Amino acid sequence: KALKGWRERVYLSTKMPTWIVEKKDDYRRFLEEQLERLKVEYIDFYHFHFLNEDNFKNIV
Repeated sequence: KALKGWRERVYLSTKMPTWIVEKKDDYRRFLEEQLERLKVEYIDFYHFHFLNEDNFKNIV
C-alpha cells in the first residue's frame, strides 16, 4: 500500500534468508512470494542474508 503511486520514484530493497534455501527452486519460489506480498513486479536490490559457501551452492 505504501508504494502505490511511488514505485517508480523509489528503490526497493529486500533480502533472501539463505538459510531456508534447500534447492535452487526455493530461491525462485521465495522471490515470487515476496513480489506478490509487496505487490510489485520487480525489486531493485536483492540481498542474500547470511550467505556462506554452503548455502551459496544451493542458490547457484
